[in-house]
Amino acid sequence: MSEYQQKPNTGNVFQPRPDQSLILTGKLDIDGEKKHVALMKDTTAQGKPVIFILERIGFMMKNENATEENKQPAYRGSFSDETKELAAWYETSQKGNKYLSLKAKEPYKKEAVNDDEPENKFSNLKVEEEVSVGDIPF
Repeated sequence: MSEYQQKPNTGNVFQPRPDQSLILTGKLDIDGEKKHVALMKDTTAQGKPVIFILERIGFMMKNENATEENKQPAYRGSFSDETKELAAWYETSQKGNKYLSLKAKEPYKKEAVNDDEPENKFSNLKVEEEVSVGDIPF
């Protein structure tokens, strides 16, 4: 069996395992720099309980224009530092498991026609009040 080779700037995310759960969110100051963090309950490969500290690196919003026909991503966004744009598509594994396939790329740079009116690249996206794992329709 060949080993899966992850392509640069790509990834996949799946529903959490039953032993994983988000337990706390907040901010952490590291040498004067504020970081948005989340704590996730999990277990090690040996089955011991552990809490992982996760740092927020970006955001995505639902793309209301996405359809299976036009192949647009279901979610779009960017890294918090705006160095990369993010996109996610619904996929199904060979075993029938649903997941999101992620891709990060350089931001699209469009020449401005009018410097007084900057383009809003997320104008067609809907910001949802609250997003939870249950909101992703798997």
